[in-house]
Amino acid sequence: MVNFIFQIVIGRHQNPWAECNLKSLQQSNVHLARRKSGGGTVYHTDISSKATQSVKSDVMNLSSKDHSINFESVTAEVAQMFCQSYAPRMNIKMVDIDPSKDEHFPGIVDLRKELEEWKWIYGKTPRFYVTFSTTLSVRHISARITSYHGLLEDVNIQCDDKEMCLLFTKLVQGLIGIKFKGDDIHTALLTFFNSESLTALDRQLCCQFIQWIVSVI
Repeated sequence: MVNFIFQIVIGRHQNPWAECNLKSLQQSNVHLARRKSGGGTVYHTDISSKATQSVKSDVMNLSSKDHSINFESVTAEVAQMFCQSYAPRMNIKMVDIDPSKDEHFPGIVDLRKELEEWKWIYGKTPRFYVTFSTTLSVRHISARITSYHGLLEDVNIQCDDKEMCLLFTKLVQGLIGIKFKGDDIHTALLTFFNSESLTALDRQLCCQFIQWIVSVI
């Protein structure tokens, strides 16, 4: 039997941005996986999404109720019950195997690579919308982001200052098709910032906007 390295597993049709704090996962070196089957996780945030959302449930460690319970005993019990249910009259010998090797499971290495790729974990996310708001130079700014399959599909800027709204709208035009990922968004915004002839004030505003939007994603 093998202990999986993934600490958080989301369902096939779920939204990782809505189900967990991705920044915290990265900072804590916690792995995220998307399984082939449906269902939910135990985390939830307030992002508007068409993805399957989880229902909060109480979680406990079974060993706190029975100290004899551990990974090995649970997996052995599950395997035994499986054999009794699906092969009751067969003499089956249970052996430990390494599921990461092709000789035991032909094709498992390619399947594992597929499940670890960004396009599977994040790229299978249904369309969703999320709005971020802040105040820059005493002006209220909001950015409504539409993402589909993990890519930015639209970024709508709202601001009570017309010139500032036009500046930031132009700034985010290069984000369409970019991964909904802080580093990629930062790089795309800097590309525009470094290619445009901006006034000192506009450069300052753009720097503040870039720092803010990257920090909240």
